[in-house]
Amino acid sequence: MKARFTTKTTNIQNHPWLWSGILLVAVVVPVYPQEHIASSYFYNPGIYYTFTEFITNMPDDRRDVSFDQEKRKLCYADTGKRVKAQRVYGFCDGKQVYLSMKKFNPVEKVDRYTYFTEKGFELGLIHVVGIPPLIIPYPNWYHREDMANLNNGNTYYANKKTLKMILESDPALYEEFMKDKKRKKRNQYYIEAYNDRNRKELKNLSELRETKPKLFQIENKYNKNNDYPIEKPEAL
Repeated sequence: MKARFTTKTTNIQNHPWLWSGILLVAVVVPVYPQEHIASSYFYNPGIYYTFTEFITNMPDDRRDVSFDQEKRKLCYADTGKRVKAQRVYGFCDGKQVYLSMKKFNPVEKVDRYTYFTEKGFELGLIHVVGIPPLIIPYPNWYHREDMANLNNGNTYYANKKTLKMILESDPALYEEFMKDKKRKKRNQYYIEAYNDRNRKELKNLSELRETKPKLFQIENKYNKNNDYPIEKPEAL
């Protein structure tokens, strides 16, 4: 909303007290620079079309939305049109951040490696050898653990392979992980422990602009870094 000003002019030399008012206004006018979402005190509501919008806490689409928690379904409040999870990076309702894969998934804590889970059904295929060969579809239930890398925007499966690659740079935590017989069920614990012990690894926005300049030059607002988690990353 644009502010309105009167057109009446005043000779400021005859009213020196006006200078203090001008200086005061200059001081209190708020400025909203881009801030790394991991260090933000609050999350701006809206839809993140790209990782860049997410990491800078600057969602592009600020229209009102409604979210069905049970079905993980996001719609525009005015039209009822559904927002497809595969077309956006995620969204925020002002309190809770959701990252998207096939669905919108709530995030407990935004951090260096941001952990989240996704549950649902997907279509599987059974190949039957014969003449002619048959392909039989069947519903497949999945419960997957994922993590978003805030230093490059990619998303990975949170499994033994990826955790080993991450924890290798923290020998004490890596040793604990390898000796843990229940580690398969404690992926979230080890991800969050690594984040807490290695705070300096999280790149700020200036470092990201230097190391990943293309992230800040995305022209296609539907250009997600990856639509599905990377199962076998070469490097994290």
